[in-house]
Amino acid sequence: MSRFATAARVAIACAALAGACRPKSTASSDAGAGASSAAPAPASSQVIEKHRAKVKPLADQRFDLMHKLPPRVFSDTLHAPDNGPLVIGGATSNAPLLYEVGGKSEGLSHRIEDDAGKALEDCYKLLHDGNIEHDYGKPVVPSAAETEQILSRCESFKYMLIVRVWSTTDPNMSGYQTFTPGKVEGDVLVFNIQTSKSLGGIHFKAANTENIKAVTGSENETFNRDLRANAARAITDAIRKRVPTATIAL
Repeated sequence: MSRFATAARVAIACAALAGACRPKSTASSDAGAGASSAAPAPASSQVIEKHRAKVKPLADQRFDLMHKLPPRVFSDTLHAPDNGPLVIGGATSNAPLLYEVGGKSEGLSHRIEDDAGKALEDCYKLLHDGNIEHDYGKPVVPSAAETEQILSRCESFKYMLIVRVWSTTDPNMSGYQTFTPGKVEGDVLVFNIQTSKSLGGIHFKAANTENIKAVTGSENETFNRDLRANAARAITDAIRKRVPTATIAL
């Protein structure tokens, strides 16, 4: 059979199958065209710009208020919240807790972890550097969805707490018998983060639990965790005494 006769038969078969012989490359290009017509997901930088006007004034308070702290608070002077309920700690917190930069406040044995405080730190980094800091200090650019979540949370903040530590003693175990309890003393200042207005503060003191027991090899972890828990309880009790309606989960 001649080459021309074969070509003619193939053409007739393709016509009968209504285009089943369409080249694959054409079908693939059609699918690609359909995919490209979908709107692209927003980049992290686009999300940052969307939130910048609302979040930047709040995130910048993280440093602005640090530079104009009042004298030490030796007696509780905390006033009633002026911007709705005060919620400290937990997923619904509207009051990030931060520590004064520098000095005794930098100690790790007494520092209370706070997710809202971490979120405010992340917001500041996103707005100024376009990234957040990983646990090991390495800058990381979060996805657009993660960026949206972080910045949206910061928009919900109404207050900010700044912990100042005046004196601290780290827990210490000497040999097998001598234990020096850890101690911490300071104050917590409360601000309306949206207006920078001071709402006063509270004084707190905490120490390790008496006769605390620890498994050999994990003494430092146990003593530090106990001191942090007691500091959180002292701060909670002092704030609740002045603001009974506050929701606190430190």
